[in-house]
Amino acid sequence: MLLLRSTNVSTVQMRIKKDILNIFKSHIGLWATAICLLINSSNIFAQVSTATNNIFLRPYKKNAIFYSKHQVGFSLKLKSNTPERQRGTISVDLKNASNGTVFHENLSIYVGSRSSYSKDLDFGSLGLLSGIYTVLINVTTNAGVTTEHFSFVLNPESIQFKNFRPADFSNFWDETKRELAAVNPNYTIKKRVDLSNSRADVFTVEFQSLDNLTIRGFLTIPNKRGPFPVMCMFPDYVTEMKPEFMTNTAVLTVNVRGIGNSRDKIKAEFPQYLNLDVNNKKRFVYRGVYMDCYRSVDFILKQGHTLNLDTSQILLKGVGQGAGLCAVTAVLSPYIRGIIMERPLLLDIRNMIAHAELYKPAYWPATAMIEYCGGKISALTKDMLMKNWDYFDPVNFAPYIPCPILYGFAYKNNMNPSICSYNFLSQLRVDTKDILMCNDCETEMDDKFSGFQGTWINEILNIP
Repeated sequence: MLLLRSTNVSTVQMRIKKDILNIFKSHIGLWATAICLLINSSNIFAQVSTATNNIFLRPYKKNAIFYSKHQVGFSLKLKSNTPERQRGTISVDLKNASNGTVFHENLSIYVGSRSSYSKDLDFGSLGLLSGIYTVLINVTTNAGVTTEHFSFVLNPESIQFKNFRPADFSNFWDETKRELAAVNPNYTIKKRVDLSNSRADVFTVEFQSLDNLTIRGFLTIPNKRGPFPVMCMFPDYVTEMKPEFMTNTAVLTVNVRGIGNSRDKIKAEFPQYLNLDVNNKKRFVYRGVYMDCYRSVDFILKQGHTLNLDTSQILLKGVGQGAGLCAVTAVLSPYIRGIIMERPLLLDIRNMIAHAELYKPAYWPATAMIEYCGGKISALTKDMLMKNWDYFDPVNFAPYIPCPILYGFAYKNNMNPSICSYNFLSQLRVDTKDILMCNDCETEMDDKFSGFQGTWINEILNIP
């Protein structure tokens, strides 16, 4: 079976350079000790700026991953931005991953002109079970309403996850790979003099993928003595890939079907792409997309020897949608040395939709999925959509990822709520997991992630 194969991937012990950033990392082994956390030390609170108040939440454990129920808690601070004196309440709700409220408290408050209010929210006496939780803060005063929420994990190694992985999950992907194998790839490579420079030669890569669709991308190879390791980069949502350059590494950027120069037959625009044929799992656009990524790796393996590439040193990287593509491809192909997942999107669809229905306002892409199931566009029900997505959701591939992972997520990214990242991360079983969370980031990671990424790549590839 595809997903139950044994793997022989060596554990890579990270050497974290302190001049890059100051993050926590301890002995590799337990899930707890395999985490690196990136938080701007000058901004230690989670903050939401509003015209009236700012809410700050600081977890007792700064990575919001707790290993004892007695440690669970947050420091809450409310800072007024108005000269108006405020009277009202702070509503505190603690919810589990299925959105059930396990604790509720109303606090009466008085906040003077441009002053602040502070309180510790200690949940250690509640006897919480292992799991993923969200603390929701709602401040209601005569000056207005402000809300904030923060997800956290308690004892991740002991969580009993509800499994939505279909019974025929492995068979589905084994069959898909067999279907792809019947398509002649017809790999072609053409040097692009117009794009090449003194640092690297640039080539246009083209091949046939599932449904006999033509997939294109760009390969850049340094003008140095090789062979070179390869970084294979997958696209964000409906975002065209261009040639990328690295000093000591070849880079293959892939435009999967319907994106960039791979839009011959599929030309769906931004709103429609993620729902394209979602009602049929064998025709769903992401079935082909995953095979486009899988065949990209096969291109490197089959053609690399003629291009001075080191096919034993393949890394995958993706931002947004591309992050999930890396996770899936690492399971489908056993030849990946490591993956970089930056600010994932379309991850843990069930929690993403549940979060959108619970916390308002709801954000894309959850809104696009909910609307698609609302009868305006399709007769597909929400339950049917999620059951089809279960075959494609990267969270269902997470336990089978066999290689080291660098995972960076922006805590305030409402398109992919933090609870989705925690669910994915809690299901990883690899020893080497470097998790960098930017507490104040929304749609982009900060410069510290980029700095650490360079060090991580060199460690994985043994580049001096």
